[in-house]
Amino acid sequence: MHLYDDPVCLDIACISKELALKPEQFRPLKPVEGWQDIEANIYKTFVILHHYKERPVWLWEYFKLEQYAVQLSAWPIEHLNWLIDPAEKVWFFVNGEKSEFWFYEGYIEAITRVIRESVHIDEFYLCSKKYKWLLAFTHHDVLVATGNGMPEKLKSFQMYSR
Repeated sequence: MHLYDDPVCLDIACISKELALKPEQFRPLKPVEGWQDIEANIYKTFVILHHYKERPVWLWEYFKLEQYAVQLSAWPIEHLNWLIDPAEKVWFFVNGEKSEFWFYEGYIEAITRVIRESVHIDEFYLCSKKYKWLLAFTHHDVLVATGNGMPEKLKSFQMYSR
């Protein structure tokens, strides 16, 4: 399936255009840019794989590193800029219609604007481009943090923001 044949990707593309986001703020990754390698590194770094050919779509069910989770109803998406440095570009990826991941690169401010406007995104992930941490937003409205320092950061922010 092509990126723009997927309803989630079409939605994201339309939103990006409507918001007039520049490619340096937020853009889709093309296969020639090595998104398959990014995906492989994410699985290798953060996910327990039980079979070398099978890759789970709900990564948060198979995290191998320490994790911490909060219910999103009590934690607005706009608070992501407290967890993620606004000057840091990150990987943003979503489940497509056929359970494949579509990858984007951008700053958290642009990414949260896209997420707020989308009606098709029900689960997504944010990952450090250096593979230090990973955040998962599940279809159960739960934010799960894993990786180097991110669970502690989420926990301390949640306690501070109450």
